Amino acid sequence: GPRGAHVKSFVEQRLAELRMGLPDSPRPLALYTPLTIVGHLAFLSGHGPTRAHGQPRYVGEFGRNLQDTEAVDATQLTVLNLLSSMNQGLPSLDGITRILTVRCYVVASSHSDAPQIVADTAQSMLGYLFGAVNVSNCTVVGINAAVLGLPITVDLVAELSALQEATPD
Repeated sequence: GPRGAHVKSFVEQRLAELRMGLPDSPRPLALYTPLTIVGHLAFLSGHGPTRAHGQPRYVGEFGRNLQDTEAVDATQLTVLNLLSSMNQGLPSLDGITRILTVRCYVVASSHSDAPQIVADTAQSMLGYLFGAVNVSNCTVVGINAAVLGLPITVDLVAELSALQEATPD
């Protein structure tokens, strides 16, 4: 195609089927690097349900001021933010061969089902995009608070193909 034209990755095509698209890459909320690549591994720092300029879309605690039903949308936005950071830092999302581990940190009251909803939503969304067999481990940790009052923070480690790793900027 013409120089500078964006060719949609398979992952972006799958997102379109879900009527979703990649947001602008989120601005880091503190002094950290959103994506670090070491060998065939991509480590993503914690992301949350924020808008592009870092403002939270959701704030608070599930089971208190947030409904458990809002956990699905908050998780989907968080996963989209993770994908956007990967898309900015990698030549293509198609170079991701597996999601090795996903860690979900959730602020929720003891009677809330949000921790399970967050884990299920993140795994099913990533499984749809990368293939269910390629999404391995998921850990959910209940926490008391997160930066900016975010109710969810998710980080992950992805495996990259050798071709992806060798592609220059």
